[in-house]
Amino acid sequence: GRYCLFDEQFADVEYEALSPDQFVREIASASYIVTDSFHCAVFSILMNKQFVVLKRNEDSGIGSTNSRLSDLLHMFGLQDRIVADEAEAVAILALPIDYGRIGNELEKRRADSIAWLLHGLSCEKGRKVTK
Repeated sequence: GRYCLFDEQFADVEYEALSPDQFVREIASASYIVTDSFHCAVFSILMNKQFVVLKRNEDSGIGSTNSRLSDLLHMFGLQDRIVADEAEAVAILALPIDYGRIGNELEKRRADSIAWLLHGLSCEKGRKVTK
């Protein structure tokens, strides 16, 4: 973790502790999102929000969430949403996200996940699981 003065230029309100429902409500009501949070990025995608992700920590540093954020964004072709400075953030926020395409990919991944779960649940009772 390092302090980024850059972050202060975007927040309308500084949040220190929100309940889960407040967190989701704030994302739902936002015009656009600037975040360094994996969960905020997930909800931004689910709620079809314009957003960018600030690269916060070193890629391999303790507490770094860059890899899972990168994986999430890559999954939906949104890797250009990771920004390093204000000019880049403003430019990327001006570009619309194709949520029709992303919705199709999300539905495919949901269907795959449900199929995987149903297959796992349909295994014989009492069957020993080996590692």
